[in-house]
Amino acid sequence: MRNPLDVAAIVRSLRRDSYTRRLTEALGRLAGDSMRIEIVAIRDLSMYNQDDEESPPPAWVEFRSRVKHADGVLFATPEYNRSMPACIKNALDVGSRPRVNNTSTRELCERFVSSFETWIRQITGK
Repeated sequence: MRNPLDVAAIVRSLRRDSYTRRLTEALGRLAGDSMRIEIVAIRDLSMYNQDDEESPPPAWVEFRSRVKHADGVLFATPEYNRSMPACIKNALDVGSRPRVNNTSTRELCERFVSSFETWIRQITGK
């Protein structure tokens, strides 16, 4: 048996009972043993400020570590006023900085595509 893919899910809505959160949780149940989806909290991420990099807030450190060690990242977000929600943009900023020894936004997105393709291959056998 293969190890399940470890996916860090970043959910756009900060509301505890949001439809997007519920849909992401349902996707985790549907994935069964092929994928473990964990919703990563972004509610406590303070707005990104480069001045805070010398001593990053604990929420930043925890978020960066979780995303870095995941096999893939799932962004769960509906369209929001024809733009990207501020909390997702902030999570991308926190997760992709500082530029040295950290994951870039492009890498986060590439890991999502790669993990999704791997998951599809696992469940279809192709």
